[in-house]
Amino acid sequence: MSKEVKSISFTVFLLIVFGLMAWEASTFADLAKFFPFFVSIFAAFLALVSIVLQSIELKKKRNEESDHDEDIDKKALTKYILWVVGYIAVTYVVGLILATILFLLLFLLLESKFRVSTSVLCTTFVIGILWIIGNALNLYWPEGLLGITIF
Repeated sequence: MSKEVKSISFTVFLLIVFGLMAWEASTFADLAKFFPFFVSIFAAFLALVSIVLQSIELKKKRNEESDHDEDIDKKALTKYILWVVGYIAVTYVVGLILATILFLLLFLLLESKFRVSTSVLCTTFVIGILWIIGNALNLYWPEGLLGITIF
């Protein structure tokens, strides 16, 4: 499986996740569903556009190159899907903000091989932006099963 096919497969997975998020958000009360519903619809639309563009690029590439067999490497695709599923599971347990901090630090350190200082800086920047958006829009970030809130 080529890198492009893996990328399309992962984007299809994200499209399914965003579709399920929109489906779930549609059951919320009218005032509560506005933000999550339209964010998930927008994200699903972007994922769909990405799938179309990646498919066109893959078709052009395959027309230019001769077909040759590649080793099927589902390990990398599975690893990234597990990162996303793990983030969702940790969000369910400890809440969105703490899960985002843990996810970003671990992903940037382990997967992206960033230095500790760069990982902390990037995580601080993202959490700062979330804090600004949360205060500007008066958002209450989801708590997990443990009821931990940071801000």
